[in-house]
Amino acid sequence: DGSTPLMLATFGGKVQLVEYLLDVGADYTISNKHGNLVHAAVVSTGSIRFLDIVVNLGCDINMISNAGNSPLLLASRINKPEMCLYLINKGALLNQKDRFGETALSASIYFGCEENARLLIQHGADLDISD
Repeated sequence: DGSTPLMLATFGGKVQLVEYLLDVGADYTISNKHGNLVHAAVVSTGSIRFLDIVVNLGCDINMISNAGNSPLLLASRINKPEMCLYLINKGALLNQKDRFGETALSASIYFGCEENARLLIQHGADLDISD
């Protein structure tokens, strides 16, 4: 799937290994077929610490993965409102659509993540966007 050792360490939740690989020059800008390192941090670890590491490197938090997902849209599908809030505070686009027209708000509602939905609405997600 095109994953680098850095991505594999991220998928595995190995924070010290991720930090080491970054320290020795691993390229964090490489994407695999699923997206970039931010997508991996959101989906695989659900950890703010991992997300903070990769976002502070300068990874694009609004990048749409090859599967059509933004990091905020991925976070909105899991019951991790703190991750949604982190991404919002870092400039994630609230109303960005995936390739199917789904937004973070519609995804959070569809997947039953009420807390995420409330948070997105409080921060200005458009209530009237259809997918």
